[in-house]
Amino acid sequence: MHEDSFLTGHLDMSRVTAAGFSLGAYAVLALAGAVTSHRQFQRWMAETRISGGGPREMPDAASHIPELMRSSFAFRRSWTSEGRDLRDHRIRAVAAIAPPPPVRAFTAASLTSVSLPAALLIGEADREAPTGACARWLTAQNSAFRLHSLGAEVGHYTFLDQPADHDAQAGNPVFTDAPSVSRAEVHAATADLVAGILA
Repeated sequence: MHEDSFLTGHLDMSRVTAAGFSLGAYAVLALAGAVTSHRQFQRWMAETRISGGGPREMPDAASHIPELMRSSFAFRRSWTSEGRDLRDHRIRAVAAIAPPPPVRAFTAASLTSVSLPAALLIGEADREAPTGACARWLTAQNSAFRLHSLGAEVGHYTFLDQPADHDAQAGNPVFTDAPSVSRAEVHAATADLVAGILA
């Protein structure tokens, strides 16, 4: 992209970093060198009895996999990349925000091999991506990963922005936080942390 676009001459490719939220956190860890094993993930779900259906906003996500395998070349290519090292050597650091259950598909050996700076930002009240099963498990595989908690009552969706349509907020758990939590303050703290980590 930097060689043939309006960004030509404006990108310092020696300072490339990556940040992602939820499944985006899984993606940036894969770019850092974490390798996926579908079998390991299926085994973990069976042992913990965790549903593989999908997150709250897409509870039936897994049911679409067969159709996507049939109809989407991009999906098939991604799905069949299991077991491959997809690291991007241009990336110098990553910030993974609220890493979700699919990180349990990462092999321990590949996580141990991640050598670039990696920070995990979490909310302790995250029910979609329980910190013990996800982020704290990641730090147990690689002690160099740095864990940053944004608060005891911060949930998964606290990291999302509020909708432009304020009427959509009422009663919607995606846009509802604990009374003690200011979403704006969490966003500001997250932005400061990520900026410092990836600087």
